[in-house]
Amino acid sequence: MAIAADRAREDAYPEHWEADVVLRDGGTAHLRPIHPEDSDQLQEFHLAQSPESVYMRFFAPVPRLSVRDLHRFTHVDHRDRVAFVITVAGRIIGIGRYDRLNETEAEVAFNISDDHQGRGVGSVLLEHLAAAARENGINRFVAEVLPQNRKMVSVFKETGYEIRRSFKDGVIALEFDIDPTEKSLAVAVAREHRSEANSLRELLHAGSVVVIGAGQDETSAGSRILHNVLAGGFTGQVYAIHPELDQVQGVPAYPSLADLPQPVRLALVAVDPETIEGDVAQCAAAGVRGIIIFTSGHAELDEEGQRLQSELVTEARRAGLRLIGPNAMGLASLASSSPLNATLSPQLPPPGGLGLFTQSAGLGVAALSSATRRGIGVSSFLNAGNRADVSSNDMMQYWLEDEATTAAALNLESVGNPRKFFRIARRLATAKPTVVLSSRSLVRDDRGQADMHAPADTFHTLLQQAGLIHVSNSHQMFDVSQLVTSQPMPAGSRVGIVDNAEAIGHLIANAAHSAGLQVIGEPVTVLSTASPQEFGATLAQQAERTDIDCLVTCFISGPIADPEEIRTVVAQVAAGSDKTFAACLLNVGIDTMHSWAAYEDSRVPCYPAPEDAVYALGYVCKYAAWRRRSHAGTLVNPQGIDVDQARVIVGRELKHMGQGTEPMRMPDHAAQELLATFGIEVIPAERAYRLSEVQAAADRFGYPVMVKYASRLARNRTGQAGYRMNIGSDEELEREYRELMALATNSERVQGVIVQSMAQYGPSVAVTAVEDPDFGPVLSFGFHGEPIEVYDDLALRVPPVTDREIQEMIGEVKAGVWWLPGEPARPGAEAEPRPDVHALRDLLARMSRLADELPQVRKCSLDPVVVTPQGVEVLTARVWLAPSTPRTDSGPRRMSRLL
Repeated sequence: MAIAADRAREDAYPEHWEADVVLRDGGTAHLRPIHPEDSDQLQEFHLAQSPESVYMRFFAPVPRLSVRDLHRFTHVDHRDRVAFVITVAGRIIGIGRYDRLNETEAEVAFNISDDHQGRGVGSVLLEHLAAAARENGINRFVAEVLPQNRKMVSVFKETGYEIRRSFKDGVIALEFDIDPTEKSLAVAVAREHRSEANSLRELLHAGSVVVIGAGQDETSAGSRILHNVLAGGFTGQVYAIHPELDQVQGVPAYPSLADLPQPVRLALVAVDPETIEGDVAQCAAAGVRGIIIFTSGHAELDEEGQRLQSELVTEARRAGLRLIGPNAMGLASLASSSPLNATLSPQLPPPGGLGLFTQSAGLGVAALSSATRRGIGVSSFLNAGNRADVSSNDMMQYWLEDEATTAAALNLESVGNPRKFFRIARRLATAKPTVVLSSRSLVRDDRGQADMHAPADTFHTLLQQAGLIHVSNSHQMFDVSQLVTSQPMPAGSRVGIVDNAEAIGHLIANAAHSAGLQVIGEPVTVLSTASPQEFGATLAQQAERTDIDCLVTCFISGPIADPEEIRTVVAQVAAGSDKTFAACLLNVGIDTMHSWAAYEDSRVPCYPAPEDAVYALGYVCKYAAWRRRSHAGTLVNPQGIDVDQARVIVGRELKHMGQGTEPMRMPDHAAQELLATFGIEVIPAERAYRLSEVQAAADRFGYPVMVKYASRLARNRTGQAGYRMNIGSDEELEREYRELMALATNSERVQGVIVQSMAQYGPSVAVTAVEDPDFGPVLSFGFHGEPIEVYDDLALRVPPVTDREIQEMIGEVKAGVWWLPGEPARPGAEAEPRPDVHALRDLLARMSRLADELPQVRKCSLDPVVVTPQGVEVLTARVWLAPSTPRTDSGPRRMSRLL
């Protein structure tokens, strides 16, 4: 081919194309470019295929691949000819390839093992081939398929691409552009979700279990795990592995996994770290689909432990296994006909609707203990330990599909892929209340140049953006979980209060105001001598009110009222109401209070202090409000944006900057050229070094103008004196310039001044987009100067954003509430026209698109921007570029990269 002949050598092996992937049924596999050494495996793969499959691929009977064919198929240049293989346990189960036809078009073909059809192998291959082709400048695929090959036609049709079909000479010709579309991206996300959910379902609902490490020592971890599996009511087949015993705790024991009479789905491993690697290999050979490693001594220990852990995960994934741990406490599936307690904890909470995830074993024990003590029903539990493979993302994918899970709680110590985490978490929070407790900083500590990263509070802000209920401690995590698993979502934040002690009622009202709740009327206080029936009648009366959404009730138990009777009347009122109830019972033991949850007819959570009830309700009301508006808004897409031209400019400037990886600032004229492609205009400005140049610039711009020091340090040193505004004549210009020079140091004079057209009057704001290595693009907005620099008064969002989110950003900045429609004007400025908030929204939308489309833009700062009654005027724009690295949640589906 002429294109290939023009190149003097083959490209180096593209290692970045390798990926571990989760297939449709939840099993894992390894995808990589084909090697010349794959000839024997390729022949073996071909010979194992049925004659029908061979005919579908080659349109003719091909009993055996010739030496020439094998060489052609396995020797590729990774540009014009690309081929991927997918392997499980080192054996090829699928092959996909493309061959370039011209500069922008290539022919694509697949061959999937008969034994692995229906597992989504073809769709994974197509995603990765399309990504490789785009990287090599190809944007269209063509394919020829026999009409009877319906499965392959479906692979193409279900991609989300616009497929064009024609029929000629008995062959279906397909043609489609491979640039990502909204539909194709949605298809990829849906496939990823289904695969990862299925992989967890395989583990949580395993029909058979084998324990490796159980023996005669009843105190060993393996023996305790086996005991918990048996005592928990698991009805599937259970085996043990022991080199000498025939039985362990009454279950059949075998010397090795190879000796088992039938395949098992889940392996529980609690042995010395030195022997685990061999156990993983045996698990793969025995058909195990998932493995839990309880053993510690890996990445949490030292670098050598990290290396051993990475090797374990690599081996497990490439053998088709998902791995939980190492250093894990295990998993449990409680809301099932065959409950599974594959943990180190002998006691579990009752079955219910809460999905629970933790990382460290210590926090896992504490979480299960708290849920048990409070009587919170749990659907499933996972303690991921070192989170080497299975993580909170996988568990959230499962909870999205699990009907038994009505709410979720996660205690997180780290998040390996924040962008993916927030994408999945937002979907989960939209459907089910999701509580998050972060035990430590969830982003890397080595964040390098602070100026090139998102603000420190970004993670908390993004949790709120995703609709997650972010609590401060484990006590609050279960306070909120108790409420969301037992009560209906509040319709609003209007609260009624019923108590039997006036002082308690006022304490509740004060706490409610602090929690952002709206207290309706005065607290209703019954007499301390009132009977439970009288208390219940008052409560029922309040529950019938139409102007409240929630009820907080507090009862101080005394000699007249039995706590059990109070429980009964509160439960009866709550059962007949659609209001959200939270209760507090004082002057009783903690056991009596928590015993409320043990009654099946009691839907009302009871808290040890009224403030606990109120703050839990405050969290839930804020979540309910987010959920009501979560579907509002559409992704912003301003007119007049030329992304293609923007990429040309970025590529040109990066080429000028050389091969460095550190961010470099674009020249001002290039930055303005780039911003113009997104419809963002910067007020003209010029640097001048002598009076004649200052005067010439003013003549070009026209009066009035502004003159300021070019040195940022000089401006900071001199404050307002470093800016000369509203200069309206040549004489005034000369006077102001000479005064600036008199105030300047020698080094500041050398740097000159900036002459700029004078902006109209209005508040000054700052809009910044940062490509953060953890979060990807982050958009921030605040008022210029002190509000940001001193008070951190910033609003943050992760693009792409909706018009509703932009509106919320502007409203979140405390310094600018006065200018919003419907808000009272700033004192003394009642007669002044309001700033053009619509133009500000448009600017934020354009910056969101820029940040989302151009990962090479490490930082884009528009500061200051003047918001006038007629629009926005960008006074200063600075842009830094650096070669982009793949975002953690972009490109074709792949499992997280190993450290």
